[in-house]
Amino acid sequence: MPQPISSNISQEEDFKSQLERQIVTLTEKLGSIEENTEKLKTLYEEEYKKLLEDRAENEMLSKKIKLLNDSLGDSMRISDEDHYGDMSKFKFELRQKIDDAKSGCALAGDELKHKREVLANLDVELFKVDQNQITTEIKSEITETTINILKARRKRLLDLKMSNHSLKTKLAQMKDMGQE
Repeated sequence: MPQPISSNISQEEDFKSQLERQIVTLTEKLGSIEENTEKLKTLYEEEYKKLLEDRAENEMLSKKIKLLNDSLGDSMRISDEDHYGDMSKFKFELRQKIDDAKSGCALAGDELKHKREVLANLDVELFKVDQNQITTEIKSEITETTINILKARRKRLLDLKMSNHSLKTKLAQMKDMGQE
């Protein structure tokens, strides 16, 4: 037996209003997720920019270390020639290059400390974001990105320590050569 038309219309209106409420709720959730995604995207872009800056800084330090290594090689090569002529100007310039490289390493260490503080502040801000609205995919992406950033920074710090050790060793060798 067919249902009356008014009953069908009433059911359709109920269904329509229920769908509209669901659409509004889903739209609000989508807006919130998009907002969080934009925040995380901005945070990711900032971290990526910092990573690029760190890479550029690392390249600059590598060039300085290479220059220092080259200078040390030149110094060792001509140490025998020192007996035959006045090499004081060359030694002065070489010492100046070493001092410049040391100050560059010290500045890089200070910048690294500052960037760590900034990263810690960003981590605090990230934890303030409503964790329930971050999807599993975004959480894993954030975790992966953070791990990669930390690995890169750890590698850079290790490289810096190794080059610092190398510089100290070479400086000691130069001091020994200067005393001979």
